[in-house]
Amino acid sequence: MTRQPDIQNNVGFVKANLADLIYSEAQFEDIQASYGEVEELIKGNTLHVVSDDDQLVVSNLRDAWNYVISEVPDFNLSTIKKINGLVAKDESLEWGQLRTGSIQIGGVSYVPPVPDEESVQHTLANMVGKGSSIIDTALEVMLYLMRSQLFWDGNKRTAIPIR
Repeated sequence: MTRQPDIQNNVGFVKANLADLIYSEAQFEDIQASYGEVEELIKGNTLHVVSDDDQLVVSNLRDAWNYVISEVPDFNLSTIKKINGLVAKDESLEWGQLRTGSIQIGGVSYVPPVPDEESVQHTLANMVGKGSSIIDTALEVMLYLMRSQLFWDGNKRTAIPIR
């Protein structure tokens, strides 16, 4: 039987480490901002030394993490779409919706298929329902979301805040 996550402990961890989490996650996107600058951006300050695009990525990550810790949403495709809607807002063709066309991933020959909502829901349910540890399930879901590229943009950033 899969253990349930300790929600209160997890929320406390995220709150205590929000700047670390966002700074680390922003590195996936090659954000040109120091740790201190990320801390200021999380507070809502505008910094002229950080590009508008990089500021948007950091503020979107902040909003996604705040959603996860304030709402503590159920784990399902609707939640994943909501998180993508927050992390990719104003950056993507469509945010919060499964992509409807083909994409290519730089540096690799793998081309992920266009996602089918029913198939994605089935895959996620199987991952959660197979009784693995919480950590194993979280890692499997994160890697699935990153490789599947369900969205036009923000796939890695969407995958990390998932419970």
